[in-house]
Amino acid sequence: MRLGHAGFLATLLCAALLWGRADAGLPTRTINADSLIAEASKAIEGGQFEAAAKQLNIVLARESTNTQARFGLATAYREMGWLLSARRHFRLALSGDPNNARWVARCRVQIGRCWELAGDYREALAEYQLALKADPTYGDAEAGRTRALASRGD
Repeated sequence: MRLGHAGFLATLLCAALLWGRADAGLPTRTINADSLIAEASKAIEGGQFEAAAKQLNIVLARESTNTQARFGLATAYREMGWLLSARRHFRLALSGDPNNARWVARCRVQIGRCWELAGDYREALAEYQLALKADPTYGDAEAGRTRALASRGD
């Protein structure tokens, strides 16, 4: 069963309440961001994108600047077909480490992939070119650029 944005908002609210209880000294299970991210990564690898998104939203409710959780959430959203949300979260992940050329290229490639999946090859190409500008040796960026050019008919 696929949940909409309302289901994920409910998950976020529950996560905030759980952490609020923990912060208030009330008993609740300990939530470790690293272990949730690891579980979510396994869920993504297993095609369980909704479960991964729920776990990553829990992490982000507490640690909104966690770039690994943000990138994972964007990946889950992309795989679920929520391309607008995926692009938004890849951009937020990108802003988490804007001086790391490889990270910038990696995020830009994923944004380009979202545009490509949406059929907008002009925007995809622009992202792939930004990825190559950040890191000219990033092979995924060159592969994406080649695909976008071929799909545009150039």
